[in-house]
Amino acid sequence: MGKKSKLRRAEKRQLKEDITEEDITIYVKGDGSMVMEVKGEQMATLPPEMVPWTSFKQAKLPDTAAGKAVSTPHDSMDPDEVTCWINSRYQVIKYENVPMLQDTGVSLSWLSIKRRDKESCHDWRDFQRIKNELCGDERFGLQVYPAESNLVDTSNQYHLWVFPEGMVCPIGFAQRLVGGGDRDTDLGSKQRPFEETPPDAKSTDELEEMSREIMKTKEVE
Repeated sequence: MGKKSKLRRAEKRQLKEDITEEDITIYVKGDGSMVMEVKGEQMATLPPEMVPWTSFKQAKLPDTAAGKAVSTPHDSMDPDEVTCWINSRYQVIKYENVPMLQDTGVSLSWLSIKRRDKESCHDWRDFQRIKNELCGDERFGLQVYPAESNLVDTSNQYHLWVFPEGMVCPIGFAQRLVGGGDRDTDLGSKQRPFEETPPDAKSTDELEEMSREIMKTKEVE
């Protein structure tokens, strides 16, 4: 081993010994990235998708958001029912009592979502969590893939329309099933680990056994 390698190792050991918790500062920048400083020097930066999730807090509306409420096709929307919410990863503009394009008498909540660094993203779990935290666990939300004649695609902004509580969406799954992430399955699927594992999450072993039972039932039929 060369003298330089030994010297670098000695410097690392000395640095580790000298650092205390008081020397480390961690903060989230305006773009959503997380920075760690050691003794005032920037040592590492995490992109927004790796920053730990924090609860949403209401923030001041951006200058364009309040005006946006009255410039949409929904002329009856009230600018006073527009709020801005921010956490460690996302900024969400929330519009309440949004009428449907066709007169159905049903009003929705509209969530306009963007990542704080304004980069593109499409994390289903994050969007589900945003819907839960800002509108409620038991409300249905929809993301629209429209006809090209109604397409709006001008920025890295994503939209969820959330039905009122108690209104059942006519499409989707009829029951809940979550799990996996502890290992790759033997059945050709893959699941990433949960940031916070749901209490009713099935293990990969349990999911594989359920799949085998379903396949056996189909074979009998």
